[in-house]
Amino acid sequence: MDRAYNDLKSVSRAAEVLTAFLKAEEWSISGLARELSLHKSVTHRLVSTLTTSGLLICDARSGLYRLGPIMAQLGNQVERNGLLHRFARPFMVDLARLSGETVSIQVVQGDHGLCVDVVESQHAMRLTISPGQSFPLHAGCAGKVMLAFQAPAVIDRLLSHTPLQRYTDATITDPEALRADLASIRERGFGFSDSEITPGARSIGAPIFAANGIVAGSLVISGPGMRLSNERMNQLAIPTAQAAAGLSAALGYTPQPVEGGASDALQQKAG
Repeated sequence: MDRAYNDLKSVSRAAEVLTAFLKAEEWSISGLARELSLHKSVTHRLVSTLTTSGLLICDARSGLYRLGPIMAQLGNQVERNGLLHRFARPFMVDLARLSGETVSIQVVQGDHGLCVDVVESQHAMRLTISPGQSFPLHAGCAGKVMLAFQAPAVIDRLLSHTPLQRYTDATITDPEALRADLASIRERGFGFSDSEITPGARSIGAPIFAANGIVAGSLVISGPGMRLSNERMNQLAIPTAQAAAGLSAALGYTPQPVEGGASDALQQKAG
């Protein structure tokens, strides 16, 4: 009990240290100690841990500490997620109206995807997705279209976690087969999935890009296979990619034009 309490107390104090940087861009150890009413040795230990983690950095010349690059990345992620949620709704509603199916947007959260918003289908039989729901990046359309446009090192790291978890008989668990599928998604600009996580569920999705060109999320249509035939999936592929491109533009990204058709993208089985 005492150890658990001390651990929680350390986390709370570390949060106080980080929050202090809302008041000033740089702090010395002694300055932080006075600001937070902590002993200097305690402050030094907290700051050293945060620096080792990359949350703080120390200026070698002045000896002052400031927020590190990881904090900047976290801030950018919060901004991207907020903007994504703010601008996505009209595109989602339009796509849901066009398709008649459930439309969702997802973001990357570590080694998983996270649903942040949903417009549900009006059909009694529909695919139910909830905001806050987590899912894998290697299986299902929502995750794969985000994974496909990640840096090669990110893809390599995820695929090194072998064996990849199998959810259904359709889940791609062979790393090389998954690499080929991701390459096809990059080439087309959109992706398909068929029963890879939930038997009988099919999806079409496209990546959403932030202003800096980093993948901000995915825009996905999902529904039961009884309505999402190969022909229907192909019909919805380009509108999905165009909606994702429009949302990317709203986020400040200069999208590549989506041209052509998808008649040959999906043959006997959705990827």
